[in-house]
Amino acid sequence: MLGKKFSPDQKVRSKKKETRKGRFSIIEDASDSAMKILYAGLNEYVNEKVGDLRKKNPEVRIKLVLKNTEGQVVGGLRAYTTLGALHIEQLWIHEQYRRQGYGKELLINAEQIAQRHGCISGLAVVLSFQTSEFIQNCGYEIFGVSKCSPPPVKEYYLKKRF
Repeated sequence: MLGKKFSPDQKVRSKKKETRKGRFSIIEDASDSAMKILYAGLNEYVNEKVGDLRKKNPEVRIKLVLKNTEGQVVGGLRAYTTLGALHIEQLWIHEQYRRQGYGKELLINAEQIAQRHGCISGLAVVLSFQTSEFIQNCGYEIFGVSKCSPPPVKEYYLKKRF
């Protein structure tokens, strides 16, 4: 989508639930073609503001899988880099393999990949029923907390400088 021009005149048809708000309509669960227009418009705007930084540090998708000796997937990590930061989206280890260093190894591996692509920091969001202690033990520090629904769930925002 990078570099694709956005035109507000582009029309997208959808059979999804639609709400009228004056001259505009809001479509719930918009189509792929509508989302492509959204992404193109956002990318155009971001490129105007920080295009040189994006060229210097292009987005990289990181997908790591942990397999046991039988070849079964028992964990993994999904993340991406943008504007010099690693964003950890998902990290999971099968319960049988937790507390054996595999999660830390996946995280370190992702951080090394990110650093090779110019990243200087890492970001993560974890819920209170997940283990924020684990990621804190990997050098991440909490910089924000948000109350979620349903109570007492909280969302922790963590960062790490490499």
